Amino acid sequence: MTLLLRRLSLLVACYLLAFAAVAAEPIKQEDPFALAQEVAKRTFGRINNEQPKIQADPEHLKTIVVEELIPYADYRFAAYKVIGQSSLKKSTKEQRKRFVEAFKGNLIVTYAQLFTEYNGQTVAFLPGKLSDENYATVKTVIQQPGRPDISVDFKMRRNKKTGLWRAYDMVAENLSMLSQKEAELRGLIRQKGLDEVSAMLEQKNQAKIVFEEPEKEEAP
Repeated sequence: MTLLLRRLSLLVACYLLAFAAVAAEPIKQEDPFALAQEVAKRTFGRINNEQPKIQADPEHLKTIVVEELIPYADYRFAAYKVIGQSSLKKSTKEQRKRFVEAFKGNLIVTYAQLFTEYNGQTVAFLPGKLSDENYATVKTVIQQPGRPDISVDFKMRRNKKTGLWRAYDMVAENLSMLSQKEAELRGLIRQKGLDEVSAMLEQKNQAKIVFEEPEKEEAP
């Protein structure tokens, strides 16, 4: 994982952990802000309660991500954005389905690995807002002692058919994780084709979850 994505991933972990203290209530999938809070609470409740199993087998984090986060991620919408309209028009239904599954698998590995990295940051929440009836932004500020605050926005989208909200992107200090994925993969899709990029992601998705040593920062 690149240093940039590691930083973004850690910010996601901070954001989600801050929601863990919210009082339990039924998930309100019609409300993007309540949905984000409740999903995070349940996810980190399991991470906290299942630490012995996680320490014995870090791969268990993938199970938690699959069961608690993925059902509320709009990974198909994000995957199609990464592919781009030109390549979408040239692809078959089977090719698109394979890429979406590979993309989802990549999210599972990324988020499972990031949950090994949290080390005590806190989050302040700003008033959320609806961009329109189908899009919303959950705004937060990551606070780290001795460092400047970092603004992080979470992009949510409402499915017009079901009326339910799902998360599709994160923007940290004006840097979009979805845009990073587009920059990383769209050119490869045009050059090598959707099948080859899907195969590449499938190979990456075999990566094991490990507890890594913290990266040392360079002296100024």
